[in-house]
Amino acid sequence: MPYDDPTSSLQPLAVAAGVAAVAYLAGSYLFPSLTGHGSDSMSPGGARATIPGLQNWGNWCFANAVLQALSSSPALRAFLTDQVLKSEKQASEPSDPDALLLTSTLWQLLSNLTRERPGRRSTTLTSMPAVRALASTLSRGDRAGTSSSGRRLQGYVEQQDAQEFVQLLCEGLCAEANDVFPATGSLSQVRSARGQAYIPLPLEGELSITLTCARCLRTQRQSTTPFITLTTHPRDGMSLDQAAAEALDSTEKIDDYACFDCVCDALDNNGHDTAPYRAHRHNNPDYDLPSHVQKLKGGNVRGTVIRRTKLLHSPKLLCLHVQRSMYGGGGGGGLSWFGGGGGGAARSGVGVTYGKRLRVEVDGKSERYELRAIVTHRGAHDRGHYVCLRRVRGIHPAADHSTPQKPSTRWYAVSDETVNQVTLDHALQHTTGIFLAFYERLDDADKKPKHQGGRRPSSVAAPQNQGAKAEKDVETLVQEAAGMTLDEKEHEHKHENEQEKENVNDDDDNGEVPGEQARL
Repeated sequence: MPYDDPTSSLQPLAVAAGVAAVAYLAGSYLFPSLTGHGSDSMSPGGARATIPGLQNWGNWCFANAVLQALSSSPALRAFLTDQVLKSEKQASEPSDPDALLLTSTLWQLLSNLTRERPGRRSTTLTSMPAVRALASTLSRGDRAGTSSSGRRLQGYVEQQDAQEFVQLLCEGLCAEANDVFPATGSLSQVRSARGQAYIPLPLEGELSITLTCARCLRTQRQSTTPFITLTTHPRDGMSLDQAAAEALDSTEKIDDYACFDCVCDALDNNGHDTAPYRAHRHNNPDYDLPSHVQKLKGGNVRGTVIRRTKLLHSPKLLCLHVQRSMYGGGGGGGLSWFGGGGGGAARSGVGVTYGKRLRVEVDGKSERYELRAIVTHRGAHDRGHYVCLRRVRGIHPAADHSTPQKPSTRWYAVSDETVNQVTLDHALQHTTGIFLAFYERLDDADKKPKHQGGRRPSSVAAPQNQGAKAEKDVETLVQEAAGMTLDEKEHEHKHENEQEKENVNDDDDNGEVPGEQARL
């Protein structure tokens, strides 16, 4: 059965209707209770309710799962709404209709995916317009067809990688929010281009990286780098919060490093004048000694540096990626996270426990996060199926159109078109399948939303069918041992804002859902 390819503007992607059938059959065997075109869901009050599913139009379960997960974040929806409203406010004359093509299309889709409706069967929407918008945004301004993001879209579609799809979506949103085209694939480059006017994304955090020489204890490099998804490398028996803490505050040794200061000291001791090079370094911290200088007598000095990675700024929406790709050593040496040796890849089935709450340390301050959604993967390294388990908090729409109930929280398991209501306990059981986890910062979600007269963007459419302390830590680390361990402003009507407001003490996530429970 023919279908419209949303990425045809880049290059035709070889996705045939037969692939869609295979994906459907894979879902049937891997998730037998979630196949079909609709499903029954029961609300805590006993009335049937559901949320929309997304059509799998050609092995696109990875994109559908990500879009469902992102729709569970009030912070992201508020960001998209603000961007659309700001664009409408500033449009004193007809503007470029593609200026916020991805932002407005994604905002509309995520808003529709969040709305619960009474009834026995879920509505099926399509992610096709959002993917078309992404393809258009990534190719915008790229007349020569050399945009790395544009080329990577085709590659990621072929790989069917949910984590990379999150990255690409955010690169497109960042390009539109900051009006920097073509999309470069680097948030750092967009930051440099925009300076103080840079608009960060809700998923964007920032890490600080410091290199300190283990011999002279002087700082060699100090830089910051933004991130969208944080990749964790959990070991067997490790929880996700432990793996995240390790990734957000880690130290490692790097051998055979040419320390600028140690090399200059050695050259001075051998009668060379390094004052000009030191002056260059003072003016430009990224300056390195020319290679011919390092070859002078006494300049061949190598040692160990300590690389310290710490969280500098936490994102409103923290996306944790569980690395499940293991690579062979090629010589019978087993599997490792980082490959090498030319061996093949395999999927890691390590069990990773995770909870409803997560705490992140930022500069000695503990910040609270709460789970909004997870994306699971079942199958082999190069094939399988993605499913989203996501949280929806709101006022349940009564089937008889009576007075709405009080706000409550429900969890849904969404496998493309198929939607089933589940419990939080069920959502927390996918220890060997969890691939992405989305946690939202409660300090933002708890704030009462600001209203602007209940105004909504006009494009709403109906649903479609660190300093001294860090240096001291490094110095202590080096001397102790050689081995180291590593506002929500969504412009909805008043009752819709109340639906999204988070109550930290609300325990209705744990309530059992009456009627039959769908199980993955």
